[in-house]
Amino acid sequence: MVTGKSVALSKESCYPRLLLEAIPHFYPFIVNDPGEGTQAKRRNQAIILDHLIPPMTRAENYGVLTKLEHLIDEYYEAFTLDNKRATSLKKQIKTLVQETHLDTDLKTSVNDIDVLLVKLDSYLCDLKEAQIRDGLHIFGKVPENNQLLDLLIALHRLPSGKTKGITQALAIDLKLDFDPLQCNYADLFQKKSNKFIVGLLEMSLNN
Repeated sequence: MVTGKSVALSKESCYPRLLLEAIPHFYPFIVNDPGEGTQAKRRNQAIILDHLIPPMTRAENYGVLTKLEHLIDEYYEAFTLDNKRATSLKKQIKTLVQETHLDTDLKTSVNDIDVLLVKLDSYLCDLKEAQIRDGLHIFGKVPENNQLLDLLIALHRLPSGKTKGITQALAIDLKLDFDPLQCNYADLFQKKSNKFIVGLLEMSLNN
């Protein structure tokens, strides 16, 4: 930044005006930070050339985190159908959590495994869904293929005002009876598993 006043610029004492004279001051700037763009327009009469944010994508999980995610998915599948396998999966999850010290991060003892499983499932989902940059934006070029798709999902994932987010819109279109941004999936699973068990009992009693 050059010296001079921050407001009420004048031809006589303010360097931006003295330096630029009648030269157009083109100012390429990211579209999601209007504050600095406003300052540039005010201080040196900049002509803002907005450009997109960098392409965004999901962080996803990897390594031991992916393994934990798969084990938890397997555990919930085995929970109502194969108690022996579910117990074995619990032990594997407990061992991995201790090795990676995730119990410390989640502030939950591995001995309280049921509470830990709920927290761990939510933690892994949050990590996987976190938005990260997928490279840099190239001025004047629109993202293509997967980068364009991921960017559109990132921009429309959350609701804006009265407009639903893309996951909420899909849930409504598919006539699902929950909000994907607010529901507890463990509770949904428990309700479905309870209905499944009741259905099995009714079938066995009728036969």
